[in-house]
This record gives sequence, structure tokens and C-alpha cells, in this order.
Amino acid sequence: MAWDYGQHWTELQANASHFEVQSSKPDDATARTIWIGWAACAVLSTLSSAISVTVMFSSKKVRTSIFNIYLIVLLSSDFFMSFNYAITCLLNVANGGYFGRAMCEFQGFYMMFSMGCSFYINLLIAHEVFRLLSATKRLQPYTPPSRRVVLLRCLGVLLPCAIVSSLGAWRVLPHESRLMRGVLCLPTASGTIGKLSPLLLPIILPLLAYIPTVLALALAAVSWRRKLLNFEQNKIANASSKDLHARAVHRHRVQQTQMLTIYFARIYVVLLLWYPAIGFMLLTVHSPAPTAIGVVFVFVQSLVSAAMSL
Repeated sequence: MAWDYGQHWTELQANASHFEVQSSKPDDATARTIWIGWAACAVLSTLSSAISVTVMFSSKKVRTSIFNIYLIVLLSSDFFMSFNYAITCLLNVANGGYFGRAMCEFQGFYMMFSMGCSFYINLLIAHEVFRLLSATKRLQPYTPPSRRVVLLRCLGVLLPCAIVSSLGAWRVLPHESRLMRGVLCLPTASGTIGKLSPLLLPIILPLLAYIPTVLALALAAVSWRRKLLNFEQNKIANASSKDLHARAVHRHRVQQTQMLTIYFARIYVVLLLWYPAIGFMLLTVHSPAPTAIGVVFVFVQSLVSAAMSL
């Protein structure tokens, strides 16, 4: 039996509140089409993440790199989200409507958790690249963190993300995950008609998305201000002109650093792809089309992340 509520979006008043718009629903045929399309995108995202992680694990050299450990954790969170999203959509299609309250709370959790993981793991990568660039610019040795430290850092962001993402299922706050546009669940509204969520906009999104974005952009701004990507003036001050070996070593290190930096510029591409998704899903537009497009952007960022990791 389908779990459903809300009026059809074509029946909304012109001055309908944000809550009423988000609580509206499409007809059954449209909802089915949206779920099938999302399921197809989710399957592609799941396969791409799984293939990327498998390729990384298959190479000892690749999986011992601390940067690739971060990528494995990142892609694993994308896999977790995409796999569960595909299952959710297929269950909804088979059920002829949204599957139920338990699925709603679980979907609200894994969507927010995956978003938070994406932002914070990318922030950790950006910080490590910043350390590498700073050391290279100053002609100092770069000491990467151990695998244990990397895993502890990942755990240190995954656990808070899980706690914040689960707020919609606690049922001890004036807040809950709700069926949004009749097709997906997010922690978007309180139980009072006409009121926006007291949690999503002022708490969940800033904690999981806005704060790490500001920090990542700050690292990029500091790197630009300090000209960390400009190695043209980098000479080895204490080396004589005959010290060709030292210069060759430095030149090789610069080349590797530049290649790594270009590779991890994907961080900002992936982060910025989340914002069209968030924006489309929060638009107060009567048609469910923006929500459908917004979720597609979620899978696009996952596919881009997996593709750029290979």
C-alpha cells in the first residue's frame, strides 16, 4: 500500500506557501516516470563508484597513497547513497507509490549523509593538497599523514555527518523527514502547515554543506594569494649553479605537485555540482520538474567524481 499525502500540484493556489508546494504531489504516472529515471541514474552512479573503488583496491601502489584513501572513502559514500537510492525508487515503482514512513526516514538519512561526506572528504583532500603546495613552495619536505591518521580523520567527519543526518529520524525534535513533492524524502519541514523546517535551512545545510564549502574556498583563495601554484620563481637558494641533481629533483617534485593539483581540482567541480541540486530541490515552483532535475545533479556529481578518480 502506497504511503501518500498532499494535493496534486496542479490544484495548488497561486500564493501557496513553500510548505504546501513541497508537500504537493504529481500524478501516479509522472511519479513512476521520475522514479524510473532516478533509478537508472542511481544504477549508473552505483556501477561507476563500484568500478572506481575496485580499480583502486586492485593496485597496491594506488591504495597505499593517502590521497587515494580519501577517494576510496568518498566513492564508498557515493556508492552507499546511489545503491540505496536505486532500491528506494524500484520499491516505490513496484509499490505504486512511496513505500512508507521507515523508508522515508532512511532516505532522508542517506541523502544528507552522502552530501555531508562528499563536502567534508573533499575538504580533507583540499587541505592535504594545500599542505603539499605550501611545502613545495617553501622547498621543504612534505610528510604525508599515515594511513591510520587518514582513516581517523575520515572517521572524524563521517560520524558527525551521520549524527546530523539522522536528526530527521530522532522524533524528539519539532522536525521530521517528510515526503517531498510526493517522490522523495528529505528533512524539509516541520509538522505544521505553512512553516518551513526549523532544522534543514539553518542547521543541517550549513553544517553539512555551507561550512565545508567556505573552508575549501578559503584554502583556494589562500593558495592563490600566496601564489602556491606559481613555481616559476622557485629556485633553490642554497644550491650552486652546478648542483644539477638538486635542481632536477626539485623540478621533478614541482611537476608531480602540479599534476596532483590539477587532478584534485575536481574537488571544486564536484562541490559546485551539489549546489544546483540543492537549489532545484528547494525551489518554490509548483511543477515537480525542478526536484527531478535536482536529484539528477546529485548523480551527475557522483559520476563526475568517479570518472575523475580513474
